[in-house]
Amino acid sequence: MIGIRRLANFFVILFAFAFAIKFHYLSRGDVLNYYPLVSPDGFDWYTEGLYLLNINNIEKSLILPILRPPLFVLVAAIDSLIGQVIVIPIAFALSTIITYFAIIWILDEINSESRSVDYYSFPIALLVTIFPVNFIKGYLLSDSLAVGLIVLSIYYLQKYYKRSSKLSIVLSLLFAAGASLTQTYSIIPYFIFSLFSAFALYKKEKNKSTIILIALFSVVILYVFGSYAWRLLLSHNDTPKNFGLLKFEFGMMVFYMNTWTYYISVFVVAFLYKYRSGFNLIFSDPFKFASLITTLVIAILILFYQWPESRFTYYFWPWFIIAFFSIGLKNVNIKHGIIFSILFFLNSLVAVENPWQPSLKSASLNYRNNWAYQFFTIDSVDRKFNQCKDFDCAGNEFLNHSDVYVNSVMRINLTIKNNSFK
Repeated sequence: MIGIRRLANFFVILFAFAFAIKFHYLSRGDVLNYYPLVSPDGFDWYTEGLYLLNINNIEKSLILPILRPPLFVLVAAIDSLIGQVIVIPIAFALSTIITYFAIIWILDEINSESRSVDYYSFPIALLVTIFPVNFIKGYLLSDSLAVGLIVLSIYYLQKYYKRSSKLSIVLSLLFAAGASLTQTYSIIPYFIFSLFSAFALYKKEKNKSTIILIALFSVVILYVFGSYAWRLLLSHNDTPKNFGLLKFEFGMMVFYMNTWTYYISVFVVAFLYKYRSGFNLIFSDPFKFASLITTLVIAILILFYQWPESRFTYYFWPWFIIAFFSIGLKNVNIKHGIIFSILFFLNSLVAVENPWQPSLKSASLNYRNNWAYQFFTIDSVDRKFNQCKDFDCAGNEFLNHSDVYVNSVMRINLTIKNNSFK
């Protein structure tokens, strides 16, 4: 059993650092110019990092169109300061490692009476690396970092719940605050897990329950004041409307029927196999139930969020994994680990034409279309920003084919780089 876990640990660490090396190679010292997987949001993060570095030299007339949350902008600023695209790849690698180990540690605590997690370690390793939902890791976005931080914060919350470690509750609230200042949605799991654990402790250990609620309140305060200070620091026109597209409408139903069938249908097969092995629904551990509730709450919010991007599924992915592997399984053995590994690996070979908007009609069994295979085999691009003589970069083919928003962000980027604040 220990050998299986060590193999899974080694696989995740090897994958993460191979990813970081490839990211660094693809960026060639200038991520926005050479890195191929930059979505429109990606131009924001790095440009705002550059803006932050030069804040004392920037004229008031140079205003960011949308101000992104601070933590990943700070990572981009440090990366830009070093100038070799090292910090962001390492941050992405660490986010994968942190997500995997935090999931494993949480499951260890939930299943402390057995060693079932050892058998599940390799299936989980596949689910946080090559499985299709992880395609978002390849893009210059903050999602994977935010998810890694919030899962780690829940592990330390669980550690405080079980062992009353004061250091754990402090680390929990700090990591949760960091996650919320990376992506706002990250605060949702902390709310749910904190309330469940505080309620579970209320009758027996009121002081402990109160401390958990104080930690939750502290996270909210750090988020509010951190966001407020950040908005005062950098000139901007707007901020992301995280909940502005939430509407009680079912317009996204067809989209998520495709998306979640693509990502989750294999778990139905795995569940049926679990059921044959002996199954019950005893929720003796509040973290077990909270993982299921968190999955459902975020899934419902996503369903009513009127924007068709499959990356939002990644927001509940760790909680879905924890819920699936913690609820109701008895008589665990190595066969479960092997069967689940085969199922998840085969599902990873099924690819769709557009991972951002999966369509089952375009699905095909082809390992060359797996996101990880494509990432490790693609090459750099050249957007030719280095040839721009001014902030307009007239005649640049990439900008000519980009939308107004990307053009406005790159105008700021090139203005800062050329140090021509007009």
